[in-house]
Amino acid sequence: MTGLHRLYALTHSLYSGRARAYLIKQGITFQEFSTGHESFKAEVLPKGKLATIPTLVTPSGDVIRDGAAIIEHFESANGRPSQPQGACQQIISALFDVIGHDGLLRPAMHYRWNYPAENFQFVHHHFLYAQRDTPERAEKTEHMMNRMRQVTEVFGVPSNLSR
Repeated sequence: MTGLHRLYALTHSLYSGRARAYLIKQGITFQEFSTGHESFKAEVLPKGKLATIPTLVTPSGDVIRDGAAIIEHFESANGRPSQPQGACQQIISALFDVIGHDGLLRPAMHYRWNYPAENFQFVHHHFLYAQRDTPERAEKTEHMMNRMRQVTEVFGVPSNLSR
């Protein structure tokens, strides 16, 4: 066990970005690994049960899944340094959080998946290199990207929008 927090995330994940940005802004030292890293399957999945991102492993071995839970872990332990003191400011902060996390998800997914000419190379690169280098990696990348396209529709973003 190292003395660092380990963040299992994907570079291109919107959810991972939230947790990563918090850790950086708060000066919390961490190592980042992809879910394709051997330690994710060997150490994290038995404790965390599901292969979700982001997932944080603390130096003591606790597994925390989900960006909001990761942020709450540090906020509650450190006196909530990122939250404003006043009641009105707390309401506005919570509103910004909801808008940023939930309200902007559909537009973000729309622009990522419905504009392949602009985004395919970026998305393909990050899906490809998030995995172990195996002979099936290219096929798995295509499968994962197709799954994300389908999930985008579940989020309410039709794939046939006219541009």
